[in-house]
Amino acid sequence: MRSAVEIDGAFGEGGGQILRTSLALSALLMRPFVVRNIRAKRKNPGLAAQHLVCVRSMARLVSADIRGAELSSTYLQFTPQSPPPPNSHFDFRIPTAGSVSLLLHALYAPLIFCGAEVTLTGGTHVAWSPPFEHLRYAFLPALSRFGVKAEFSLLRAGFYPRGGGMIRANFRPSDSLNPLRLEKRGEIKALVCRILLANLPDHIARRQEKTLRDALGSHNLRFVHLRPPATGPGNCVSIEIVAEGCYAVFSSLGAKGKPAEEVAREAAFAVERFLASSATVDEHLADQLLLPAALASGETVFLAPHKTAHLETNAYAIRSFLDVDISIEEGATATRIRVKGCGYRAAS
Repeated sequence: MRSAVEIDGAFGEGGGQILRTSLALSALLMRPFVVRNIRAKRKNPGLAAQHLVCVRSMARLVSADIRGAELSSTYLQFTPQSPPPPNSHFDFRIPTAGSVSLLLHALYAPLIFCGAEVTLTGGTHVAWSPPFEHLRYAFLPALSRFGVKAEFSLLRAGFYPRGGGMIRANFRPSDSLNPLRLEKRGEIKALVCRILLANLPDHIARRQEKTLRDALGSHNLRFVHLRPPATGPGNCVSIEIVAEGCYAVFSSLGAKGKPAEEVAREAAFAVERFLASSATVDEHLADQLLLPAALASGETVFLAPHKTAHLETNAYAIRSFLDVDISIEEGATATRIRVKGCGYRAAS
Protein backbone atom coordinates (compact mmCIF):
# COMPACT_ATOMS: atom_id res chain seq x y z
CA MET A 1 0.00 0.00 0.00
CA ARG A 2 1.25 3.48 -0.85
CA SER A 3 2.35 5.98 1.79
CA ALA A 4 -0.31 7.92 3.68
CA VAL A 5 -1.59 11.23 2.31
CA GLU A 6 -0.96 14.07 4.74
CA ILE A 7 -3.91 16.47 5.16
CA ASP A 8 -3.98 19.77 7.04
CA GLY A 9 -7.44 19.98 8.55
CA ALA A 10 -7.03 23.72 9.16
CA PHE A 11 -6.72 24.55 5.44
CA GLY A 12 -9.27 27.02 4.05
CA GLU A 13 -12.55 27.03 5.92
CA GLY A 14 -11.20 24.21 8.10
CA GLY A 15 -14.47 22.34 8.56
CA GLY A 16 -15.77 18.83 7.97
CA GLN A 17 -15.56 19.01 4.15
CA ILE A 18 -11.85 18.13 4.16
CA LEU A 19 -12.57 15.03 6.23
CA ARG A 20 -15.50 13.85 4.07
CA THR A 21 -13.58 14.25 0.80
CA SER A 22 -10.49 12.58 2.27
CA LEU A 23 -12.56 9.62 3.44
CA ALA A 24 -14.17 9.29 0.00
CA LEU A 25 -10.89 9.30 -1.94
CA SER A 26 -9.06 7.14 0.59
CA ALA A 27 -11.77 4.46 0.29
CA LEU A 28 -11.93 4.70 -3.49
CA LEU A 29 -8.17 4.64 -4.09
CA MET A 30 -7.37 2.30 -1.17
CA ARG A 31 -4.85 4.84 0.05
CA PRO A 32 -4.40 5.71 3.75
CA PHE A 33 -4.42 9.27 5.01
CA VAL A 34 -3.57 11.21 8.12
CA VAL A 35 -5.35 14.46 8.95
CA ARG A 36 -4.16 16.86 11.64
CA ASN A 37 -5.69 20.07 13.01
CA ILE A 38 -9.22 18.77 12.40
CA ARG A 39 -11.73 21.65 12.47
CA ALA A 40 -9.02 23.80 14.05
CA LYS A 41 -10.82 27.05 13.18
CA ARG A 42 -14.11 26.06 14.77
CA LYS A 43 -15.32 27.22 18.18
CA ASN A 44 -15.23 23.59 19.32
CA PRO A 45 -12.32 22.07 17.35
CA GLY A 46 -11.84 18.39 16.65
CA LEU A 47 -14.20 15.62 15.62
CA ALA A 48 -17.87 16.10 16.48
CA ALA A 49 -20.41 13.28 16.66
CA GLN A 50 -21.49 13.84 13.03
CA HIS A 51 -17.90 13.43 11.79
CA LEU A 52 -17.34 10.29 13.86
CA VAL A 53 -20.37 8.72 12.19
CA CYS A 54 -18.80 9.45 8.79
CA VAL A 55 -15.46 7.96 9.84
CA ARG A 56 -16.92 4.81 11.39
CA SER A 57 -19.39 4.28 8.54
CA MET A 58 -16.65 4.48 5.93
CA ALA A 59 -14.46 2.24 8.07
CA ARG A 60 -17.23 -0.38 7.86
CA LEU A 61 -17.37 -0.06 4.09
CA VAL A 62 -13.65 -0.65 3.54
CA SER A 63 -12.68 -2.56 6.73
CA ALA A 64 -10.37 0.30 7.69
CA ASP A 65 -7.97 0.54 10.61
CA ILE A 66 -8.56 3.88 12.33
CA ARG A 67 -6.75 5.79 15.05
CA GLY A 68 -7.87 8.97 16.74
CA ALA A 69 -11.59 8.42 16.10
CA GLU A 70 -12.77 10.03 19.33
CA LEU A 71 -14.87 13.05 20.20
CA SER A 72 -12.86 16.30 20.00
CA SER A 73 -9.83 14.53 18.50
CA THR A 74 -7.88 16.81 16.13
CA TYR A 75 -5.98 13.85 14.63
CA LEU A 76 -7.17 10.92 12.56
CA GLN A 77 -5.34 8.10 10.79
CA PHE A 78 -7.44 6.09 8.33
CA THR A 79 -6.11 2.98 6.57
CA PRO A 80 -8.52 1.15 4.24
CA GLN A 81 -8.01 -2.60 3.91
CA SER A 82 -10.41 -3.81 1.20
CA PRO A 83 -12.93 -2.28 -1.24
CA PRO A 84 -16.64 -2.55 -0.48
CA PRO A 85 -18.06 -5.87 -1.68
CA PRO A 86 -20.02 -5.39 -4.92
CA ASN A 87 -23.79 -4.94 -4.87
CA SER A 88 -24.08 -5.07 -1.10
CA HIS A 89 -26.57 -3.52 1.30
CA PHE A 90 -25.49 -1.20 4.10
CA ASP A 91 -27.54 0.37 6.88
CA PHE A 92 -26.07 3.39 8.66
CA ARG A 93 -27.75 5.17 11.57
CA ILE A 94 -27.00 8.58 13.06
CA PRO A 95 -28.38 8.48 16.63
CA THR A 96 -29.16 12.23 16.56
CA ALA A 97 -30.52 14.64 13.94
CA GLY A 98 -27.13 14.62 12.22
CA SER A 99 -27.35 15.12 8.46
CA VAL A 100 -27.85 12.03 6.29
CA SER A 101 -27.03 14.18 3.25
CA LEU A 102 -23.53 14.93 4.53
CA LEU A 103 -23.05 11.27 5.42
CA LEU A 104 -24.05 10.20 1.90
CA HIS A 105 -21.61 12.71 0.40
CA ALA A 106 -18.84 11.10 2.43
CA LEU A 107 -19.77 7.54 1.39
CA TYR A 108 -20.95 7.61 -2.22
CA ALA A 109 -17.69 7.74 -4.24
CA PRO A 110 -16.62 4.09 -3.87
CA LEU A 111 -20.23 2.91 -4.13
CA ILE A 112 -20.84 4.29 -7.63
CA PHE A 113 -18.15 1.92 -8.96
CA CYS A 114 -19.05 -1.23 -7.01
CA GLY A 115 -22.83 -0.86 -6.70
CA ALA A 116 -24.73 -0.88 -3.41
CA GLU A 117 -28.00 -0.17 -1.65
CA VAL A 118 -27.55 2.16 1.31
CA THR A 119 -30.12 3.11 3.92
CA LEU A 120 -29.29 6.15 6.06
CA THR A 121 -31.17 7.19 9.20
CA GLY A 122 -30.86 10.60 10.87
CA GLY A 123 -31.75 14.18 9.94
CA THR A 124 -33.09 14.66 6.41
CA HIS A 125 -34.01 18.34 6.81
CA VAL A 126 -31.65 20.00 9.29
CA ALA A 127 -29.67 23.22 9.45
CA TRP A 128 -26.17 23.64 7.98
CA SER A 129 -26.61 20.86 5.43
CA PRO A 130 -28.47 20.29 2.15
CA PRO A 131 -31.97 18.83 2.66
CA PHE A 132 -33.10 15.74 0.83
CA GLU A 133 -34.61 17.83 -2.00
CA HIS A 134 -31.16 19.15 -2.88
CA LEU A 135 -29.82 15.61 -3.02
CA ARG A 136 -32.69 14.41 -5.18
CA TYR A 137 -33.27 17.34 -7.54
CA ALA A 138 -29.81 18.95 -7.88
CA PHE A 139 -27.04 16.51 -6.92
CA LEU A 140 -28.58 13.34 -8.39
CA PRO A 141 -29.45 14.80 -11.84
CA ALA A 142 -25.95 16.26 -12.11
CA LEU A 143 -24.42 12.92 -11.10
CA SER A 144 -26.51 11.25 -13.79
CA ARG A 145 -24.90 13.53 -16.39
CA PHE A 146 -21.52 12.15 -15.28
CA GLY A 147 -22.86 8.66 -16.01
CA VAL A 148 -23.66 7.63 -12.44
CA LYS A 149 -26.58 5.19 -12.25
CA ALA A 150 -28.40 5.88 -8.99
CA GLU A 151 -31.78 6.46 -7.35
CA PHE A 152 -32.48 8.38 -4.12
CA SER A 153 -35.73 8.09 -2.17
CA LEU A 154 -37.09 9.70 0.98
CA LEU A 155 -38.68 7.07 3.23
CA ARG A 156 -39.29 9.25 6.28
CA ALA A 157 -38.52 12.88 7.08
CA GLY A 158 -36.38 13.68 10.11
CA PHE A 159 -36.05 17.15 11.64
CA TYR A 160 -34.09 18.70 14.51
CA PRO A 161 -33.95 17.70 17.33
CA ARG A 162 -35.49 14.24 17.00
CA GLY A 163 -33.95 13.05 13.73
CA GLY A 164 -35.11 9.58 12.80
CA GLY A 165 -35.58 10.38 9.11
CA MET A 166 -34.63 7.78 6.52
CA ILE A 167 -33.38 7.89 2.94
CA ARG A 168 -32.34 5.11 0.59
CA ALA A 169 -29.72 5.34 -2.15
CA ASN A 170 -29.34 2.65 -4.81
CA PHE A 171 -26.19 2.62 -6.95
CA ARG A 172 -25.66 0.39 -9.97
CA PRO A 173 -21.99 -0.14 -10.87
CA SER A 174 -20.28 2.28 -13.27
CA ASP A 175 -16.93 1.58 -14.93
CA SER A 176 -15.98 5.23 -15.42
CA LEU A 177 -17.41 8.76 -15.42
CA ASN A 178 -18.04 11.19 -18.28
CA PRO A 179 -17.10 14.87 -18.10
CA LEU A 180 -19.85 17.44 -17.65
CA ARG A 181 -20.11 20.83 -19.35
CA LEU A 182 -22.56 23.40 -18.00
CA GLU A 183 -21.47 26.73 -19.49
CA LYS A 184 -24.85 28.24 -20.39
CA ARG A 185 -27.92 28.11 -18.20
CA GLY A 186 -30.44 28.35 -21.01
CA GLU A 187 -34.07 29.36 -20.71
CA ILE A 188 -35.70 29.03 -17.30
CA LYS A 189 -38.59 26.68 -18.02
CA ALA A 190 -40.09 26.53 -14.54
CA LEU A 191 -39.54 26.92 -10.83
CA VAL A 192 -40.76 23.83 -8.99
CA CYS A 193 -41.76 24.83 -5.47
CA ARG A 194 -41.92 21.90 -3.06
CA ILE A 195 -43.55 22.66 0.29
CA LEU A 196 -42.91 19.85 2.75
CA LEU A 197 -45.04 19.78 5.87
CA ALA A 198 -45.00 17.15 8.61
CA ASN A 199 -47.30 17.03 11.63
CA LEU A 200 -48.24 20.69 11.22
CA PRO A 201 -51.47 22.41 10.10
CA ASP A 202 -52.26 22.88 6.40
CA HIS A 203 -52.60 26.67 6.62
CA ILE A 204 -48.78 26.90 6.83
CA ALA A 205 -48.40 25.48 3.32
CA ARG A 206 -51.17 27.71 1.97
CA ARG A 207 -49.50 30.82 3.37
CA GLN A 208 -46.15 29.77 1.96
CA GLU A 209 -47.60 29.14 -1.48
CA LYS A 210 -49.15 32.63 -1.49
CA THR A 211 -45.83 34.17 -0.43
CA LEU A 212 -43.98 32.39 -3.23
CA ARG A 213 -46.59 33.46 -5.79
CA ASP A 214 -46.22 37.07 -4.67
CA ALA A 215 -42.40 36.94 -4.75
CA LEU A 216 -41.82 34.87 -7.89
CA GLY A 217 -45.05 35.29 -9.83
CA SER A 218 -43.29 36.43 -13.01
CA HIS A 219 -41.97 32.87 -13.45
CA ASN A 220 -43.72 29.66 -14.40
CA LEU A 221 -44.36 28.24 -10.94
CA ARG A 222 -45.25 24.62 -10.26
CA PHE A 223 -46.28 23.69 -6.74
CA VAL A 224 -45.84 20.30 -5.11
CA HIS A 225 -47.21 19.79 -1.59
CA LEU A 226 -45.53 16.98 0.34
CA ARG A 227 -46.75 15.23 3.49
CA PRO A 228 -44.16 12.51 4.14
CA PRO A 229 -44.11 10.23 7.17
CA ALA A 230 -42.02 11.89 9.89
CA THR A 231 -40.92 11.35 13.47
CA GLY A 232 -41.87 14.88 14.50
CA PRO A 233 -43.07 18.26 13.24
CA GLY A 234 -41.19 20.07 10.51
CA ASN A 235 -41.41 22.28 7.43
CA CYS A 236 -39.15 22.88 4.45
CA VAL A 237 -39.63 25.02 1.33
CA SER A 238 -37.44 24.02 -1.63
CA ILE A 239 -37.36 25.63 -5.06
CA GLU A 240 -35.84 23.79 -8.03
CA ILE A 241 -34.76 25.80 -11.06
CA VAL A 242 -35.65 23.86 -14.21
CA ALA A 243 -33.47 24.78 -17.22
CA GLU A 244 -31.58 22.89 -19.89
CA GLY A 245 -28.10 23.62 -18.55
CA CYS A 246 -28.69 24.30 -14.87
CA TYR A 247 -28.94 22.33 -11.64
CA ALA A 248 -29.90 24.36 -8.60
CA VAL A 249 -32.18 23.94 -5.58
CA PHE A 250 -32.69 26.51 -2.84
CA SER A 251 -34.30 25.66 0.50
CA SER A 252 -35.36 27.18 3.77
CA LEU A 253 -36.33 25.35 6.95
CA GLY A 254 -39.14 26.17 9.32
CA ALA A 255 -38.40 26.63 13.01
CA LYS A 256 -40.34 27.27 16.19
CA GLY A 257 -41.38 30.90 16.26
CA LYS A 258 -40.39 31.52 12.62
CA PRO A 259 -43.33 32.76 10.52
CA ALA A 260 -44.32 30.58 7.58
CA GLU A 261 -43.99 33.56 5.26
CA GLU A 262 -40.39 34.15 6.32
CA VAL A 263 -39.47 30.57 5.44
CA ALA A 264 -40.88 31.02 1.94
CA ARG A 265 -39.28 34.46 1.47
CA GLU A 266 -35.84 33.12 2.37
CA ALA A 267 -36.04 30.48 -0.37
CA ALA A 268 -37.44 32.98 -2.89
CA PHE A 269 -34.68 35.51 -2.15
CA ALA A 270 -32.01 32.85 -2.71
CA VAL A 271 -33.57 32.03 -6.11
CA GLU A 272 -33.66 35.69 -7.17
CA ARG A 273 -30.05 36.20 -6.15
CA PHE A 274 -28.99 33.14 -8.16
CA LEU A 275 -30.94 34.22 -11.25
CA ALA A 276 -29.18 37.60 -11.14
CA SER A 277 -25.92 35.73 -11.85
CA SER A 278 -25.03 33.64 -14.90
CA ALA A 279 -24.26 30.56 -12.78
CA THR A 280 -25.31 27.08 -13.91
CA VAL A 281 -25.10 25.37 -10.49
CA ASP A 282 -25.82 26.58 -6.98
CA GLU A 283 -22.92 27.18 -4.62
CA HIS A 284 -23.44 23.96 -2.64
CA LEU A 285 -23.58 21.84 -5.77
CA ALA A 286 -20.39 23.51 -7.04
CA ASP A 287 -18.52 22.09 -4.03
CA GLN A 288 -20.11 18.69 -4.51
CA LEU A 289 -19.33 18.36 -8.22
CA LEU A 290 -15.58 18.78 -7.81
CA LEU A 291 -15.15 15.15 -6.76
CA PRO A 292 -16.93 13.41 -9.67
CA ALA A 293 -15.35 15.94 -12.04
CA ALA A 294 -11.90 14.99 -10.75
CA LEU A 295 -12.65 11.30 -11.38
CA ALA A 296 -14.14 11.79 -14.87
CA SER A 297 -12.36 11.18 -18.18
CA GLY A 298 -11.97 14.64 -19.71
CA GLU A 299 -12.62 18.26 -18.85
CA THR A 300 -15.61 19.35 -16.78
CA VAL A 301 -16.73 23.00 -16.76
CA PHE A 302 -19.51 24.65 -14.75
CA LEU A 303 -20.33 28.10 -13.37
CA ALA A 304 -20.94 28.86 -9.70
CA PRO A 305 -22.46 32.11 -8.38
CA HIS A 306 -19.21 33.00 -6.58
CA LYS A 307 -16.06 31.50 -5.14
CA THR A 308 -16.42 30.10 -1.63
CA ALA A 309 -14.00 28.88 1.02
CA HIS A 310 -15.74 25.48 0.81
CA LEU A 311 -14.93 25.28 -2.89
CA GLU A 312 -11.24 26.04 -2.40
CA THR A 313 -11.04 23.70 0.57
CA ASN A 314 -12.54 20.81 -1.36
CA ALA A 315 -10.15 21.47 -4.25
CA TYR A 316 -7.24 21.25 -1.78
CA ALA A 317 -8.42 17.88 -0.43
CA ILE A 318 -8.86 16.45 -3.94
CA ARG A 319 -5.44 17.65 -5.13
CA SER A 320 -3.89 15.97 -2.09
CA PHE A 321 -4.97 12.58 -3.47
CA LEU A 322 -5.16 13.09 -7.24
CA ASP A 323 -2.93 14.72 -9.84
CA VAL A 324 -5.69 16.82 -11.38
CA ASP A 325 -5.92 20.39 -12.63
CA ILE A 326 -8.66 22.39 -10.89
CA SER A 327 -9.02 26.04 -11.87
CA ILE A 328 -11.38 28.51 -10.17
CA GLU A 329 -11.71 31.81 -12.05
CA GLU A 330 -13.88 34.62 -10.72
CA GLY A 331 -15.84 36.64 -13.28
CA ALA A 332 -18.28 39.55 -13.26
CA THR A 333 -21.45 37.44 -13.05
CA ALA A 334 -20.19 33.95 -12.10
CA THR A 335 -17.15 31.91 -11.11
CA ARG A 336 -15.92 29.47 -13.77
CA ILE A 337 -14.72 26.09 -12.46
CA ARG A 338 -12.71 23.87 -14.78
CA VAL A 339 -11.53 20.39 -13.79
CA LYS A 340 -9.38 18.10 -15.91
CA GLY A 341 -10.29 14.68 -14.55
CA CYS A 342 -7.92 11.78 -13.93
CA GLY A 343 -10.01 9.22 -15.86
CA TYR A 344 -10.51 6.85 -12.93
CA ARG A 345 -11.71 3.38 -13.93
CA ALA A 346 -13.16 0.71 -11.69
CA ALA A 347 -10.94 -2.30 -11.09
CA SER A 348 -11.94 -5.21 -13.33
